[in-house]
Amino acid sequence: MNHTTRVLVLDQAVGLWGAQRYLLRLSAPLAEHGVELVLAAPRSLDLSAAWVEAGLPYVDLPLPLVRSVRADGEKGRISPAALAREGRATRDVRRLIADAARREGAAVIHANGHAIHLDAALGGRLARLPVVLHLHEEMQQRFGRGIRAAAVALADASVAVSQAVADGVPARLRRSVTVIANGVDTEAIRPGKPDEEVRRTLGAATDDVLLVALTRLDPEKRIEDLIQALTPLASTGGWHLAIAGVTSSYPEYADEVRALAARVLPGRVTFAGRREDVSAVLDASDVLVHAGVIEGMPLGLLEAQAAGRPVVAYSVAGVPEAVRDGVTGLLAPACDVTTLGRHMKTFIDDPAMRERFGHAGRAHIEASHTVDGQAAAYAELLQRMTSGSLQRTAVPA
Repeated sequence: MNHTTRVLVLDQAVGLWGAQRYLLRLSAPLAEHGVELVLAAPRSLDLSAAWVEAGLPYVDLPLPLVRSVRADGEKGRISPAALAREGRATRDVRRLIADAARREGAAVIHANGHAIHLDAALGGRLARLPVVLHLHEEMQQRFGRGIRAAAVALADASVAVSQAVADGVPARLRRSVTVIANGVDTEAIRPGKPDEEVRRTLGAATDDVLLVALTRLDPEKRIEDLIQALTPLASTGGWHLAIAGVTSSYPEYADEVRALAARVLPGRVTFAGRREDVSAVLDASDVLVHAGVIEGMPLGLLEAQAAGRPVVAYSVAGVPEAVRDGVTGLLAPACDVTTLGRHMKTFIDDPAMRERFGHAGRAHIEASHTVDGQAAAYAELLQRMTSGSLQRTAVPA
């Protein structure tokens, strides 16, 4: 691009998760392609604080933090009253987005999460600006799939982080979806020597094989499967499991899995909380383990391979696109706890295999999942969107 393309990025997720880290990670390489990301989000978000701390352009936009059409938050049946409330909110939020985009001189609106996709698509119509949606994960619920389909139909383009996520969009709309796989900064994350102090903070003894999960403590991440998979090895020494992460909004679930670990694997599991030193944690680990079942392309799995660490995970969504089964990691069928545990034991018992898979993982990331490649693909998509070939018709205010 010969000029700077200003992109208004919308996010309203509470917490700094993979989808938000993706934005931070891409800001610098996109700038090299002439793309300036301007975050428009509530000031209370962790992402907003990190964005401002990084010195990136930011707009305080009071987007709603909680969206639900159900009678009781995430639970219960769809409520007519909640539907009406959300309909009114969408009307107001689309105008908020359109006004912010015009005010900031944006050329494109980018919606980074499912809850803001439809609002962004409608806001773009109102502002007469192209909109791109980022599809980070599969959509399990029927109502959610319907909302996603409507948003994709209204938007100019959508980016899916994996082919599996793209395939979840109705076939009639799939031509507007571009697959751009997640990437890793291979300079920032590379194979390194473990720091014994970091290993101690993760609960590992000097000679332990350290299994690490970089994940939220949320039900769809199935922390209990990791614990149950390792329960047959409770009497076997030489290994430790560290779970680095916090819950997004499920404190009761987090308490339940902590209690389960204390009961069935006493002293063998450390809940390490939120860690900012991801590279050091990966260097300290021997194997990255993951039991999530609702995924797009988990960033932690890519980062682990960039650090030269093998992966054990379920073969769901975009995971088989991120991990080469039998080469850079071992994948189990979804919710097959027995196979998951067998794969973990394989790596615990075989240091040569861990090393061989680790080397292959690094080569895989360098070949297929670099952040520079991701940025170049996204910049090229933006160039096509702003070339003048896409004409939009405004929705009446």
